[in-house]
Amino acid sequence: MRDFTEPASLSRKIPNPFIDDVFTYGKEGNTGAPEVHQRVMSQCISVLETLIREGDDRHQWGSMGRCLLISAPRAGFGKSHLVGRLRSTTESIIAAVNLPFDPSRSISWPMVLASVLRQYSDTTCPQNRECSLMDETSRFFLASLVRASILSGSLSDKDCPESEASLRVDYRNIFSRNSKSKILNWVDKRSGELANAASQPMKSRWGLGRAEVSFWTGVFVDYTKGYDDALEPLRGLSNGEARQRMLQFLRITSECRPITFIVDHLDGFHGSETAG
Repeated sequence: MRDFTEPASLSRKIPNPFIDDVFTYGKEGNTGAPEVHQRVMSQCISVLETLIREGDDRHQWGSMGRCLLISAPRAGFGKSHLVGRLRSTTESIIAAVNLPFDPSRSISWPMVLASVLRQYSDTTCPQNRECSLMDETSRFFLASLVRASILSGSLSDKDCPESEASLRVDYRNIFSRNSKSKILNWVDKRSGELANAASQPMKSRWGLGRAEVSFWTGVFVDYTKGYDDALEPLRGLSNGEARQRMLQFLRITSECRPITFIVDHLDGFHGSETAG
C-alpha cells in the first residue's frame, strides 16, 4: 500500500484548494487546476499504466492488482476531487467501480453485486458510444466463447458465421443488436455445444466450470438480445452465491477492460474496529 499523506506541518499552512473549484463527476470539461496534487496524480496514473503494460504481457488481468491508499490530514483536503480527476483521465481504458461501503450499516455481497452490475449497465463504453460496459462485457464473453471453441479444435472457423480474427478485434460491433451478422442467433442455438467445447479453456482462463460457462452464456445471450429480465438470475442470491457470481463476473470483465475499485468517504471508519 502507498500512503500519500501530506506532512501534518505543511497541511496546517495550506488553504483548502477546492473552495472555489468543485469537480463534479460526469460533467464536460475539467476545471481542476493541473498543478493541484500533481505529484500524487502522476503516481496514481503511473501505477495504473504499469498494471496495463503487465496485463498486455501476461494476457490475463485476474492475477494482478495494486492497492493505493490516498489519505489526508483532515476532511475537505481534496481526496474525492483527486479520485474524480483520476477517473476522468483514465476512463477511456479503465472501468472505475465505486464499492458501496457505509460505516453505518452492514454490507452484503448481493448489495455489492447489484451495485457493480448497475454501474456497468449505466456506464458508456468509450470505444463504442452505442453500448454500455455491460454490453461490452457480454459481447466480449460471447466472442471469447466462440473463439475458445475454434482454437480448441472443437469448431471449424468455416462453420462459424464470423472468423476468429473478426471475433477478436470487432466483437463490440459484431454482437450489436443492429448488426447484420447472424452470430448472436447462431450462438443462442448452439449455446450448449459451445459451452461444452469452451469449458476447459475457460476453466484455465477464468476458473469457470462447465455449469458456470453455461450459466454466463445464457445470461449474456439474453442481455445482448435485449431481454428485460436477462439479469434476473443474478438477483435474489444468498450471500455466498452473490459473492461467487460477482467474482466470476469480475474475472470476465477485467480481462476485457482493467478495473479500478474505488472506496471513498471512509472518514467514519477511522478508529472503529467494528466498521473496519
